[in-house]
Amino acid sequence: MADQNPTPENANVVYGSRTEEFINENRKRFVYVIGAVIALIVLSIGYDEFIVKPAEAEANADMWRAEQYFMSDSTDWAMNGDGLAPSLQDIMDEHAGTSAAARAAYETGLILRSQGDFTAALDAFNSAEMDSELFSVIVDLNRGDCMVELGDHSGALSVFSAAARSASGTTGADYLAPMALWKAATVAIELGDIDAAASSLNSILEDYPTSPQNGAATGLAASLGNS
Repeated sequence: MADQNPTPENANVVYGSRTEEFINENRKRFVYVIGAVIALIVLSIGYDEFIVKPAEAEANADMWRAEQYFMSDSTDWAMNGDGLAPSLQDIMDEHAGTSAAARAAYETGLILRSQGDFTAALDAFNSAEMDSELFSVIVDLNRGDCMVELGDHSGALSVFSAAARSASGTTGADYLAPMALWKAATVAIELGDIDAAASSLNSILEDYPTSPQNGAATGLAASLGNS
C-alpha cells in the first residue's frame, strides 16, 4: 500500500514522478506552445529591428495625442499641447527626421494656412520631408497654394509643374496629377504664359480625360485658343 503521508524525502520522488508523467502526456502540446513562443519572439525582434525602428516607434507614440487633436479640429491643443502630451511643434523639434515629424510639419502647415498665416505655413510645409512620393506631391500642392497667396506666382508655377510630374508615378496619379496641372495652368495664365497654360490644360484633356478638372480644362483651353 502506498504511503499516505510521504516524508520530505520521498515527497520529492512522488512530485517528480507526477511531473514527469504530466510532461510525457502533454509533450506535443508543450512543443506547440514553445514553438509559438519562439515564433512570437523572433517576429517581435524582427519587427522592432527591421520594420519599426526605435526612433520611429517613439516618435509615433509621442505623436498620437497631437494627431488625434488635429483630426478632431482641436487645433490649439494640437499646436500647443495639452500640458501632458507633446504638441505638433514638440514632435517636429524632438523627433526631426522621422515620418512622425514630417506629418507634424504638414499638419502644422494646414493649421497655419487655415489661419491665413501663409508665410509660417510655407515654412512648415518646407519642413515636411518624408520618403514618400505621394506625400511629397500633397505637400507640394499646399506649398504652391501658399506661394500664390504670397504673390510668388513664378515659384508656384514651378512647384505645381514639378508636382504634376511626380504625381504621374504615384498611386494617386489620376486625382493628384490633373489637380496639379490645373493649378499650374491657372498660375501660368496669371503670369501671362499662355503656352505653358495650354500645355498643362492639354495634358489634363489627353492624359486624364475622366478627371474632375476635365470639364473646366476644356472650357479654359477653348478660351485660350480664342484669345
